[in-house]
Amino acid sequence: MNVFYVMNMDTVDGCVYYRNLLPALFLQAGEVDTCKLSNKFARKVEENKKTGEKSVYFELGIVKWADVIVLSRFFHAGSRPLIETLLQAAKYYKTSVVYETDDDFFSIPESNPVHEKFNENPEHMEVMKIMMEGADAFTTTTQRLAAALLEVCPGKPVYIIPNSVEINRYVTQHDLFLKPKKKGKLRVGWSGGSTHIKDFESTGARAAVEKLVQERDDLEFVFLGSKNVDEVFKIKHEYLPYVPIDIYPETLKSLDLDVALCPLEDIRFNRAKSAIKGVEYSACKFPTVYSNVPPYSDVIKDEKTGIAVNNTQEDWERAIVRLLEDSKLRTRLANQAFADVFMRFNMEKNYALWHSAYTKVLKRV
Repeated sequence: MNVFYVMNMDTVDGCVYYRNLLPALFLQAGEVDTCKLSNKFARKVEENKKTGEKSVYFELGIVKWADVIVLSRFFHAGSRPLIETLLQAAKYYKTSVVYETDDDFFSIPESNPVHEKFNENPEHMEVMKIMMEGADAFTTTTQRLAAALLEVCPGKPVYIIPNSVEINRYVTQHDLFLKPKKKGKLRVGWSGGSTHIKDFESTGARAAVEKLVQERDDLEFVFLGSKNVDEVFKIKHEYLPYVPIDIYPETLKSLDLDVALCPLEDIRFNRAKSAIKGVEYSACKFPTVYSNVPPYSDVIKDEKTGIAVNNTQEDWERAIVRLLEDSKLRTRLANQAFADVFMRFNMEKNYALWHSAYTKVLKRV
């Protein structure tokens, strides 16, 4: 089976990394598939000298080579000619097409910076709909997201494959990115970007952390993320800017957290997400406090692999303090969470789920 992943390789974010790049690398290493990753196509523009009309042509011979083409979640409006030509070529060569995403782009809240981007240019959404309508099947992360996609484009088969991590990348302790934890100090940390500011603030997590940092001399707050988020913290904290995704596992592990935070606002867009942040923390053996809402409540088990809280400042504060003051509880939760991730979200074995999905698509077409 030959699989061709079409993605934006210039801005590979965490979503594309987990859903396309990482599975493809494992498929190649496992000698299960021959995979190619690209968004680069030879492009030729011809202009009619009489009318001035321009015609764009793409070299898409790779479509004939591929058994399955995977279109990744989002392409900007300017990609429409390429996507339409790609789908036409796939139909001609009888190449199967899969649309892959792990976000519900049709329910982006106004508080999310991406909302404005889509609102300003509706053609972004049109390109997404063209990909969905031209696909033979969808692959995604959760049942809720599958249902959201089928509301937009009913009748398509959907294969649900959980986001998975490279366990060995999160196991070894690293000290290359963050200065070592001070003796007698406990670290509480959060990793997030600008799209998650509202989650951290509206859930009560930020207020709880700020209060505890001011009250406790033994607490250090650590943040890994984008600079514009760092600026919202008015308390003393340690900041590490985002790093390239290919060294993110080691960087996250280097935070050396005693308590990790997974705050999430209870809205439709978030409920369709995957619990990847919780999975990453657990792979690092960081005991986690999480909002008791999907997707975290679907994956993390309260009192077994994490501590669930309602989204109030009091609940966040109570759970964080409980973990800070009970080292045995931290160790138990961390070990059980790691074991769960090792069994259920381990890319070393889960890459086969992508192979299985693509095989099913080929059989259906």
